[in-house]
Amino acid sequence: ARLRHPAEFVAIVLFATAGFTLMAAAQQLLVAFLALELASLSLYILAGFDKSRPESAEAALKYFLFGGMSAAFLLFGFSLIYGLTGSIELHEISAHLAGYPPTPLLSVALVMVLVAFGFKAAAAPFHLWAPDVYEGAPVSSAALIASASKLAGLTLFVRLLWPGFGPGAGNVSTAASAPGWLTIVACLSAASLVLGNFAALAQSNLRRLLAYSAIAHAGVMLLGVIAAGDVGNGPLFYYVFTYGIATVGAFGVIADDIAVSPFGSNIVRGNSGTYVFIFHSTIPITLDLPYYYIATGQKRIERYRTRVLPRVDLSIRRVCQAIRNIGHLHVAYQAVHGRVRAPLT
Repeated sequence: ARLRHPAEFVAIVLFATAGFTLMAAAQQLLVAFLALELASLSLYILAGFDKSRPESAEAALKYFLFGGMSAAFLLFGFSLIYGLTGSIELHEISAHLAGYPPTPLLSVALVMVLVAFGFKAAAAPFHLWAPDVYEGAPVSSAALIASASKLAGLTLFVRLLWPGFGPGAGNVSTAASAPGWLTIVACLSAASLVLGNFAALAQSNLRRLLAYSAIAHAGVMLLGVIAAGDVGNGPLFYYVFTYGIATVGAFGVIADDIAVSPFGSNIVRGNSGTYVFIFHSTIPITLDLPYYYIATGQKRIERYRTRVLPRVDLSIRRVCQAIRNIGHLHVAYQAVHGRVRAPLT
C-alpha cells in the first residue's frame, strides 16, 4: 500500500534517528533518559502510522502503555541513583559506587533500571508487547523497531551498566559469586533464551515468529552485555549489527508482497519465485527456519508445496518463454537485414 503521509513519516523517522544518536553518545542520566524517550515516542507513532488497519492502532497502544511503564521505572531508578550519589554524570556515579559499599536502596534502583531496559529490549518476562507490535505495526516501522532501536538501546545499556554502574556488577562465577546486577542480567538472559525459542515453535505467523526470535536473540545479547566487562563491547556490537541487518532483510522480504493464507500463516506471493528464494535465504540467518518448519507441521508443508511451488514453476516457465521470444525477435531482425535466412514455419 502507498504511504499516505510520506513527509510526516520521514520526519518521525528522523526524530527517532536523532534519539538513537543521542542514546549512543549519552554520558549523563538526564541526557540518556531524554534521548530514550525521544526515540520511544517516535516509535510509538510509527507503530500506529497505518490508520487503515486496526491492528496497527492496537500495536501502538500496547507499545505506548508498556513503554510508558518502563519509562516510569527508569526515571524512578535514575532519581534514586541521583539521590544516592549526588550526580548524574556516569563517571562520577562510578567513582561514588566504588568508594562506598552497596546499600539496599542502590539495589532497588538498579533493579528498576534493569526492569526498564528489559521492557525496551523485549527480554523475558518483559516481552509481552513485542509479538503484537511486530505483527500490527507497518512493516517498515517494525523493521526499525527490531533493528536500529535495539542497537541503540544495547549501546546505552552497556554504557550505563559498565562505565556507570560497573562497581555494583557483582560476580556470577560459581567460584567467587557476589551479589550485583550481573545476576539479574544472567537470569533475564536465560529466561529470554528459553521462552523465545520454545514459544517460537508454536507460531505460524511470520511476524510473530520474528518477534519471538527477537526475544531469544535478546537473551544472547544480554550474554554479550555480561561479557562486555571482560572482553569489551566489540563482540556484542558485531552480533547486534549482524542481527539488525538480517532482521531488516527478513522484514524487507515479507513487506513486498504478503498474503494471508486460509490456514493462518503469512506466505509470500507474486509472479516471481525470487521472494521465496530470498525468504529461505534470510530466515536461516536469524535462526528461524527450524521454527518455521516445525511450527507449520506436515499438513501445512504439503499446502506450501502444492500452492507456492506451482507458482515458482510458472514463473520459471514465463522467464524461459520470454528468453525464447527474444531469440525469435533477434532471428527475425537479422533476416530482415539479410544476414541470415529466416527459418521456415
